[in-house]
Amino acid sequence: MAVNSELLEEIGLTKSEIKVYLALLELGSSTTGPIVDKSGASSSKIYEILDRLMQKGLVSYIIKAGTKYFEAADPKRILDYLKEKETKLKQQEKAIESLLPELELKRTLSKYKSEAKIFKGVKGGETAFKHLLNSMTKDDEWIAFVVSFTNRRYFDTITRLHDQRAKKGLKARIIFNEKLRKEAERERGLPHTHIKYVSDEFQTPAIVNVVGNITLLNIMAEDITVFMIENKEVADSFRAQFEKLWRQDVETHQGIKGMRTAFFEALDATPKGSTTYVYGASITSEQTDALFFEYNRKRADKGVKLQIIFSQEAKFSSTTRSAREEFNPLAEIRFTSQTKTPSTYEIFPDRVIITTTQSNNPTAIVIKNKELVETFKIHFKDLWGQKVQTYSGVEGFKQAFTEARLNMKRGDEELTLGGGLLEMGDELDRFFQDFDSKRAEQGVKLKAFLNTAILVGTPPDSLNPDKVPLSEFKFSSESTSPYIIDVIGEQLIIAANIDKRPITTVITDKHTVDTFKRHFHNLWEQKSRTFEGEGGVRAVLDDMLNYKEVWFIGGNDGIKKYFPEYWKEHDKERVKRKVFWHDLIDTRRMAELFQGRETKTVPYYECKILPKELSSPHVIALYGNKVANIIWGEKTIITVIEDKNIMEGYKKHFDYLWNSIR
Repeated sequence: MAVNSELLEEIGLTKSEIKVYLALLELGSSTTGPIVDKSGASSSKIYEILDRLMQKGLVSYIIKAGTKYFEAADPKRILDYLKEKETKLKQQEKAIESLLPELELKRTLSKYKSEAKIFKGVKGGETAFKHLLNSMTKDDEWIAFVVSFTNRRYFDTITRLHDQRAKKGLKARIIFNEKLRKEAERERGLPHTHIKYVSDEFQTPAIVNVVGNITLLNIMAEDITVFMIENKEVADSFRAQFEKLWRQDVETHQGIKGMRTAFFEALDATPKGSTTYVYGASITSEQTDALFFEYNRKRADKGVKLQIIFSQEAKFSSTTRSAREEFNPLAEIRFTSQTKTPSTYEIFPDRVIITTTQSNNPTAIVIKNKELVETFKIHFKDLWGQKVQTYSGVEGFKQAFTEARLNMKRGDEELTLGGGLLEMGDELDRFFQDFDSKRAEQGVKLKAFLNTAILVGTPPDSLNPDKVPLSEFKFSSESTSPYIIDVIGEQLIIAANIDKRPITTVITDKHTVDTFKRHFHNLWEQKSRTFEGEGGVRAVLDDMLNYKEVWFIGGNDGIKKYFPEYWKEHDKERVKRKVFWHDLIDTRRMAELFQGRETKTVPYYECKILPKELSSPHVIALYGNKVANIIWGEKTIITVIEDKNIMEGYKKHFDYLWNSIR
């Protein structure tokens, strides 16, 4: 009988929640496997779905033999859930009613406050510009710079609004990019409209429009974005920039020779001990690189410092020597993963030089304006002070890790939760082999958690604990994550999508980094860990091989029964390492474990038979300062407690039993 799921959706259940709930009604008490099969829900999302249903009171679970069995609540519970929603809705309605006066007050006061709004797309941009037009009075003037549209439809939309402006007798002055001269000539013919141009190489991060106290910053990316700021100081600042451009208080220099003139004149006017700032720097042509090689030498000789932000591409450029510290003295270099820009902005104490450094015939635009210098400096410092950077692709991944490693010093630690590394391909495996070799040479130790799944099969060399220098590994049986989390020095690196196109995020915020360090060390120092499956068995029993003696209480043939191939390799390695087993063994299992051999013939092994009444599938293993509680089965579960006092207590128990058996 088909159930009208639309009704359930209308009361707030998702499609996946409905499918899982209906499946549970039919299945009764069930583990997650049958639920996934019956409902068609994603196996990776099933616990999340069940958790949401439990929060709504529609699902519960019980634990049998260590396994969760989920059950659907009585369908009448849906009515209770609906009533609870209704009650909550009424409470929210009352809360909103009490809040309305405050919201209305904020709305009334908003006209006295600076306000920023964001408009997206052609329609959103049209809305913003209509607001600008409708705000104008006869005394206002619309100014705009530097106009350079790539979206024809958007350009036509704004042109129509200027037609309306001109018909109303409202004034405008507009500075166009030279490459739009042909289109701009139409605007020149409008009444009350004045047009000027700047070089077609002149690019700005945003097209600026100002009327009264309203500023529109129009970002011309793939998706049109318009920021509206209602603030007198902001509007006046941009208006001052416009006036400088309008009065042609701007120098334009063409070619390498012109760029040389612009930069060396600026350097001559820069006092010793000053700092210049550059952003938007990207790949340079060979001719431009030669110029900057000479310029940066003279800048350093004069004692002028440099802070420069390059695009990611420049890091790997063969022609851009200024992106490397050995060729750029007295410079502090950082890299950004943001899309490279066609222009570079260099901020001197008294001027800004905007250049197109990638071209063999570059243009340098020099603007000498104090307010503009301060505006660009603020923008630079915002970029420089960013505490989060995102890199894309394999090269970005390598760059993030390499830069972090280069900032580390002897005695530092690298801390890794490396679940996602299981998904990396050969290229990143080779990268980490080289990375770990150089890390060890720097005297930096690695502490890493690996998922026990790495032990099933042949691990990549970069994840093989025996092949990673200056490292210490611990294992976790938690579900493999699609990402890795790494603290290298004072940077937190989170990388996801490792198997395809990595997305790597670098966080340098000290509080965030320190918080993760504490979290990692808390995990590292945990005295109790739980392991599951073959990977967990290998993690624990491989660890036993590091100790000369192991004591078992309730030993049986569980390892041979459930992991026969691993048992063969482990027993062989145990004998090779001369690890002695003392075994209080289950009488029913001794023959199966050693295939009927006399225990006296088993190397490095002695046993005594436990009384039948102490037979159990539960095994306790004692080694070092550790106690491992093992429950063999199709899904073997092992809990390891690392505590000297607990281990000694169990050892006394073992000795008592051993000495009691004749």
